[in-house]
Amino acid sequence: SDALAADGPAPRLARQAGEVLMGRAEAEAEKEEGGEDGSEQDWPYEVDDGDHFETPREAFEDIVPLLRCHARRRAVERQLPAEDATSQLRVYDPYFCTGRSAALLGELGFPCVINRRCDFYRDIAEGAVPKFDVLMTNPPYSSDHKTRLFDWILERQRGAAARGSREPFALLLPSWTVGKALFHKFLKGLAEVYGSAGVEAAPNASMATAADSRVGVFYVCRRGQGGRPLKYVFDHIRGAGLADCPFFGLWICGGFGDAAATRRAVLRVARGKAQGFWPADGSWHACRPRGPLAEPLAELPPAATAAGVGEEEGGEEPEFDVVWADGTQSALPAHHLSGGRLVFTSGLALEAAGLLRSAEDIKRRQEENPNQKLRHERALAALERQRASAREAKGGKRKRSAGQRRYEKHEEAAATVETPLMLGKGTCRHFFSAQGCSRGDKCRFSHVNDAERD
Repeated sequence: SDALAADGPAPRLARQAGEVLMGRAEAEAEKEEGGEDGSEQDWPYEVDDGDHFETPREAFEDIVPLLRCHARRRAVERQLPAEDATSQLRVYDPYFCTGRSAALLGELGFPCVINRRCDFYRDIAEGAVPKFDVLMTNPPYSSDHKTRLFDWILERQRGAAARGSREPFALLLPSWTVGKALFHKFLKGLAEVYGSAGVEAAPNASMATAADSRVGVFYVCRRGQGGRPLKYVFDHIRGAGLADCPFFGLWICGGFGDAAATRRAVLRVARGKAQGFWPADGSWHACRPRGPLAEPLAELPPAATAAGVGEEEGGEEPEFDVVWADGTQSALPAHHLSGGRLVFTSGLALEAAGLLRSAEDIKRRQEENPNQKLRHERALAALERQRASAREAKGGKRKRSAGQRRYEKHEEAAATVETPLMLGKGTCRHFFSAQGCSRGDKCRFSHVNDAERD
């Protein structure tokens, strides 16, 4: 990015505009060949029809404040004109579906969007990833795409930390992703990256509920009626197999810098236009929530919400400071707000909002739901097979199940349960037990009671 600065804004913007126009031209060509929704097109990489849910405009609108926040800070640091901040911000969406993300973000004031119809993973392998300022994408959820994306982001964050710079990311993923082991691993990796760069990390980075707020990761969605999270309606591409998106989409954001920079980003996205209920006249009015944040983000307890919903300690509903259209301020309970955005700073806050199952809920669901129980049993069986294969590959012997083992025991073993025999040193205790010894002739202990022989 520093190399580009030497060219000056005009040549740089010209190149960026060329990339965007090429991407839009490809999208228009695909529409002409495959219909208005681009569903009949061919991709130069393997795709899963179930991944074809295009990001709606509303989702992009909810993340625009974060883009503006980073664009302005970037302009100040590089001494660029403030009026050109958003037009020069390079937004990278590495996963191409129909190419519509560039058009929608362009309409929202960000013309430099790179969304090319090419193999993202091949670009990584060949070192052909374009230069960008912000990563924003709705990645495929199938196969190992999430794992590969998280690994790549960790590498990018490691490089940014080494340079002393920031590289924000915003990923639109199902809310249940936050509870998965792959995401916990991602947070732990971020803690290691920022810890090595002198940024405070969580004391227990292996736990998502302790790590996310400490590594500057937060979650954004739209606020609906009663202050509750509102599900995005993704645009369905013909051939995806489902008419409606089966999951709750959530923006996973991070990489904005230290605690102070992350706090500014959180507050900026939380202070969107909303509607507040005024009990005095029983009507709704335009307002801007300021959020219940009172302390710096890094000092918040893991269960705190930045501008989300849920119960605070003591079971009380959180109140939001709001600014009304006439400039006056007041505090409103969460259910007296509608519209705008919700921001959560931890997995526990997502659990309180009903967007993430707790560990207890998952365990209970596995025990009570027949399908979940079957999946759990299959997963355990697959894990055991994997472990057995690993043992054999290392030259170890395969463990036999209890039904395959032959046990030998002393003829008086049954009586030893109530009246234990006095066994001498070096005598096999299993042979003289009710269960018996499974080693047989290979047992290194004696099957003769040395105490009786003496």
